[in-house]
Amino acid sequence: MFFLSILFAITPAKAAFSSFVFPGYGDWLLGDKTRGVCFMAAEAAIWLTYFDSKAQEDKADRISRNFAAFYASANSDKGDEVYFKAMEDFLTNADYNETVKEMARSKYPDTLDSEVMLDRIQSRKRYIEENSYNGSDAWEWNSRELANEYRIM
Repeated sequence: MFFLSILFAITPAKAAFSSFVFPGYGDWLLGDKTRGVCFMAAEAAIWLTYFDSKAQEDKADRISRNFAAFYASANSDKGDEVYFKAMEDFLTNADYNETVKEMARSKYPDTLDSEVMLDRIQSRKRYIEENSYNGSDAWEWNSRELANEYRIM
């Protein structure tokens, strides 16, 4: 019986672990119920705020994607954040793709060594293919004002 009382006795270490798992519960177990309830309420408020913020963020994301789809013929189902960020900075996908080409030239510069240059040309092509947006991912804002409104969203 003594062994069980030691096993189930609430020690500060057990209380700390309990509070780690469920904030405030360790204080509750140690008998400070007011403090325990305060920590539990604070933890609940933090989580509720987090989930509400996340829901608001998701709603704003959906609204901005639908806005882009309607006014720029963008692919609203595209899951790529770079795609939607690019629409903030470029009026069309063609403008963005030109920047991608410049980045490819910068990343894989010309050289006089013909073998190295062939590799770099292939690397440029691959980079451009992987980072450009074409076809169903094309977009074109109807006006600069709409693009600015999207950027604000």
